[in-house]
Amino acid sequence: MTSIRNILKRLRPFRSAKYWEQRYAQGGTSGAGSYGRLADYKAKFINEFAEKRDLREAVEFGSGDGHQCSHFSFDNYIGVDVSRNAIANCQEKLGHKAGWRFLHYKDAEVRTLKSPLVLSLDVIFHLVEDRVFDEYMGKLFQTSTKYVLIYSSDHNEKTRNQHVRHRAYSDWIKQHAPHFSLEAEWPHPFPMTHESDPNETRII
Repeated sequence: MTSIRNILKRLRPFRSAKYWEQRYAQGGTSGAGSYGRLADYKAKFINEFAEKRDLREAVEFGSGDGHQCSHFSFDNYIGVDVSRNAIANCQEKLGHKAGWRFLHYKDAEVRTLKSPLVLSLDVIFHLVEDRVFDEYMGKLFQTSTKYVLIYSSDHNEKTRNQHVRHRAYSDWIKQHAPHFSLEAEWPHPFPMTHESDPNETRII
């Protein structure tokens, strides 16, 4: 009597960079957080933040498909991303803007970037690998000469979604970037409730 045996295959570790490269290659977007009222809210906040402090340039780590940054008013902007597909799309859509450039995370120039304002929007909770998280956070604070503006959840929690892992990034900053101090933390205008649409509210 023959029997069917279970065939077990060792799963390869999840790689966030590969996930996003494939997602953009297949026509995917940066997600709901970069569109609709969430994108409008972030753009308005960032543009006003920069105007009040006379900040005319910024570097963003995790520029994605470029829809969010297309709402920014900076004279000079550099978007950095792990996906070459995303970078190519951004160069095609926004490369005509004077003073705007897009770089791949591994480009040599990224290692020496400096800016008074560094942005991280909806990225940290997608860095599921510890090493990638540490490298990313280090790059944020190495690049900034004055401000780092972060939009993310700020607690530790693993989820069932393979590309989402919440991080208590404030703890990392206290330990690894003590020369930065928290200037302010702003309440979210669209808090999540049991009734809210997850595509129209914050991630936490």
